[in-house]
Amino acid sequence: TSSKSYNVKKVNYIFDGPIELHLIGVLWLMIDGQKLDRQLSNHCKGSRLYKLVGTDKDHSAHLFRKYHELYAEFRDDGIKKAKDMLVNDGQGVCIAGLDLQEYYYRIRLDWKKLHQSIQRPRRRRGVGDIGNETEYLGERLLRCIWAICERYQAVVAPHLEVTHELPPGSTCLPIGFCPSPVIANWYLKEFDSEVLNKVRPAYYGRYVDDIMLVIPFDVPTAAQADPVKEFMHQVLVQAGLITPVDADTPGREASYELVCKPGLFLQKKKCTLQYFDAEHSTAGLEKFARQ
Repeated sequence: TSSKSYNVKKVNYIFDGPIELHLIGVLWLMIDGQKLDRQLSNHCKGSRLYKLVGTDKDHSAHLFRKYHELYAEFRDDGIKKAKDMLVNDGQGVCIAGLDLQEYYYRIRLDWKKLHQSIQRPRRRRGVGDIGNETEYLGERLLRCIWAICERYQAVVAPHLEVTHELPPGSTCLPIGFCPSPVIANWYLKEFDSEVLNKVRPAYYGRYVDDIMLVIPFDVPTAAQADPVKEFMHQVLVQAGLITPVDADTPGREASYELVCKPGLFLQKKKCTLQYFDAEHSTAGLEKFARQ
């Protein structure tokens, strides 16, 4: 309150639905959550469900695994791999940190595709349906989640036009609604597969919308004007994973659009690149790990 006015640079919208909607979200995750979570690779580290959720053995209060443990795993595994390559393999490595711009707002979710990705027994009249009631309940709850998210989008859309300038087709997942991070993870599983198959990094980790790559790579000489741009071009653009977006585009800073998920962008200014030379001391990497 030391100033008469403040210039707000960024706004986030948080889901504030009644408790009944949160209960619907939790129930759906208890039934269908593992069906989506099992489709993800171990390289997806954020917002993963507790392993017993949805099983007959689940008698706990756990839903998600502890986020700080998952984040530590996401970060430490990458740094450990980089150190191993430097010390044991004698290879210079790059650690690249990438960030998806406004991911929850810019997602273009196809609810029908999500619905079809969940395997369910076929409906049969009579005795054959006994024992499948939970499966059919999951299907009805998913339709509730779909309706809740569409209604949420309708409510925030007029505000987003002012604060976020989203591209057409953005469906916007509610931040703070517990099904959202599971759906957000599932939406990027194709990108995960493409990175692993086409780039084959020494380490790849994704914590929802934060990405870490560890890859053997010779950084261009000091004469190279933009080493980050060179890295992005040689590793991700040439592999067909991202495409550059010119900074001259109205309202757009220099960035890269995901080829498999149009409308999602990696901001160039948030791309960080750390290079460690095998011929030098590992003290720099140790300091980076501590920070």
